[in-house]
Amino acid sequence: MSFVKGLAVQARTIAALIIREMHTRFGRDNIGYLWIFVEPSLLTIGVTSVHHLLGIRLPAGMQPAPFYIAGYTGYMLFRSLVNRAGTTVEANGTLLFHRQVTLVDLILARALLEAAALLTSSFFMLGICAYLGIGVLPAKPLTFLMGWALNVWFVTAISMIVLALCVRFPVVERIVHPLTYLALPVSGAFTSFETIPAVFRSILVWVPLAQIQEIIREGLFPNFESLYTQPAYVAVWCVMLTLLGLTGLRVARTWVVLE
Repeated sequence: MSFVKGLAVQARTIAALIIREMHTRFGRDNIGYLWIFVEPSLLTIGVTSVHHLLGIRLPAGMQPAPFYIAGYTGYMLFRSLVNRAGTTVEANGTLLFHRQVTLVDLILARALLEAAALLTSSFFMLGICAYLGIGVLPAKPLTFLMGWALNVWFVTAISMIVLALCVRFPVVERIVHPLTYLALPVSGAFTSFETIPAVFRSILVWVPLAQIQEIIREGLFPNFESLYTQPAYVAVWCVMLTLLGLTGLRVARTWVVLE
């Protein structure tokens, strides 16, 4: 019963942190909370349009618009959460005076809010593409959502590790930003295992982000089945990184100086 009660307290804490995060990031000016969905939609539409005009070759049965929408929204989750992980204590340090609030809660609240916004905007844009006849809605919703769940899990674990490192070594925050952009070519956001040379594919298949992108595409396109995806492999990465992140945050909490 104490375990269940603890989970209930943590759930209420995270829900409150999500509401606070929404208010501090988007406020009530202009269109207010709608920016949660409009902001990623505008960025994704811009990037998708550029790649669509370039006419990059895609595997048979894949339409350019949904291919890039799914790819870029998935990468945006990684870039946004990891880049902002280092500012978590700076932005929410006063909340740590409350015993119920932990560093893990702060990371989870941001991750859930960002994932909900990006997933909603992804479905919205895919729906528009399907209506216009230039795209499709997820043909295998469970596979599509499994890919997104692995994406959220993996990126959240990475964010915990980044936060723990930034608390101890503030310079890490400046290094993380360029690294997230350098990770774009190997993230699988704009490439598929099926379209790249075998020598590069043999390397890319070991990258969890690229695996996640391919799983999402398997759920999106009705006639696409990748020969190279291994969800269990990604799950093992997620478990190991989560354990490392939780341990790091436990140690990092002793280094946090509240003012």
